[in-house]
Order: sequence, then C-alpha cells, then structure tokens
Amino acid sequence: MKSRQKMKNNIKMKNNIKMKNNIKMKKRVGIIYSGQMRSNSLNPDYKEDTVILESTIKHLLNPEFEEKYNYDVFFSVDTIDIPKAKEYFKDHLQNVHLTESDWYMYKIEETIPDFSSFYDNYLQIDFKGYVNHSHALYQYYRMFCGYKLLKDHETKENKYYDYLIRIRPDLIIMQDIMPLLNILETTTKKIIMEHEQLCILTRDFEKVFHLIEYYGIYNERFDPKNSMRIKHFFQNKILFGDDIMVYSPEKQFIEHIYQISLDKKLDWKDVFIGITYSSYVLLYRGNGLYGYLDDPNIENWKPFFTIEYIRSL
Repeated sequence: MKSRQKMKNNIKMKNNIKMKNNIKMKKRVGIIYSGQMRSNSLNPDYKEDTVILESTIKHLLNPEFEEKYNYDVFFSVDTIDIPKAKEYFKDHLQNVHLTESDWYMYKIEETIPDFSSFYDNYLQIDFKGYVNHSHALYQYYRMFCGYKLLKDHETKENKYYDYLIRIRPDLIIMQDIMPLLNILETTTKKIIMEHEQLCILTRDFEKVFHLIEYYGIYNERFDPKNSMRIKHFFQNKILFGDDIMVYSPEKQFIEHIYQISLDKKLDWKDVFIGITYSSYVLLYRGNGLYGYLDDPNIENWKPFFTIEYIRSL
C-alpha cells in the first residue's frame, strides 16, 4: 500500500512540475491600445453598442490565445472607463495613460516628453511645397506613450514580452489573430501590419513605436506607389498625388519600418507582411458604422484577404 501511495505521490509531483513548466514556457504578449476611443464601449460617452469588445473576445482574446500566451494590456488614449476596463481585462490590464490630461493609472518611472516638443521639431522641417501632415503626429505620440507604459511594467515586474501588438481602440477585428502570431512563430517574418491600425511584431522591431522621434525625416527611400515592397500595403493603387504622399502617416510609417530593416541588415521581403485594408480590421466611421468612407456599413463587409492568402505573402 505504501509503495502504491508513494507511486501516486510521485506521479502527482511530476504532473505538478510539468504544469509549472508549461506555465513558464508560455510566451508573453504585450497589447498596446493607442488612439481615440470613439465607438469603443469602454469610452464612458459611447452607449450605442459593444461590437468592438465582442470582436476582441472572438478574434483576439479567445480561448486559444489565452491558452497559448500570457498577456498584458496597456492603454494610451483620450478617455476610458477605468472600472469597466478592469472588469473586462481583469488582471491583464496593467496601466492606462490619458494623453490629453497626462493622467496615469499607475505612475511610471521615466518621464515621457511632452507632445509639444515633437510637434515643434516637426515644424522645423522644410516641406518644400509638400503637404504638411502635422495632424498625424499625435497618433504616433500615443503609440510611443503606450510603449513606454509597457517598458516601465517590464522593468518593474522583471517581465519580457516576446511579441507586441499595437491596435487602435476604435476598430472591429474581423478574423482570428492567432494565425498571424503563428506566422511570426514559424517563419522569418518579424512584423505584420494592416496600415498602423493593427501591428503585430517581434521585439526585433519594437523601434516602430519610436516613429514620433523620426516622423518627417523620411522622404526619399522609395516610391510608395510603385514599390513591390508595399504593393499590398497600398493595394497597388495610386492613393494620393506625390505632393500629398511624401509626409503622409502611411509613408512615414512604412519608411520607418524599412529603415529598421536596413539598420538590422535584414531583407525587407523576409521580415515584413503588409496586409490590405480591410482584411483584419474595420475602422469606425461614425453613426455606428464601420468600413470605407464610401460604404461604412458593417453588414456589407467581409475580409478583403483571407488568412490563406496572407500566409502566401
């Protein structure tokens, strides 16, 4: 009897060790929400629907994701219902920064430079007749702030996130995020993005969150209309005239990523996937509608590209 009980105890102990090892082996994902809350029902002023949070549970924070990854959530936004956010994300919600009021749910050690310093530097550029897109700066400032929240939490809690996800809080997710993470896990790809609206990356490319420090310096890398490097990112169409495109947020962001690739001596084709909008996300367009400006009706939408096609890029 004693030997049988001892065997049972040994099996139980081994199972406990195995369970602990499995927990330790889980990779970590840091999720950064940055932008304006708009139609997100965590916005205390929005009462129309909860479709964004429903799509998040279905396509991001689903059982498969939660089983495979440990994750934490950070917000750099204009407004948020903190009690409701805590109820929704539970212990995964680690920090919130309200950029307009410079309010923090938990203070961070490193002071984030004020937006005005980045704005003033940007206005020193000689635009040489090109369109000045100063309105786009703030979205990248919020991305930068959200990243700083994550870095502060890593330092304080001795954590390390293997993957980072940047997502706008005012969009619906249309497809499961897990296949994109699987691509990063199993291929040479290091960054997958649908414009800047949804951006999933390895830590090799975390410098994307520093674009606010470089915005405006990129103007000669490549032609954004014709380059094969971004044909999917821009849907292979001439979206804007040359005078408009140079300092646009789309081109500045993509050239920033291209520069990171050069700095790391990585082949752009091996590390980057640019997904055509709208394959994964639908942006809020007002009055409870999502999608393109000319057809912002969610009932008419389905993913532009499926995951099977995206895997082939």
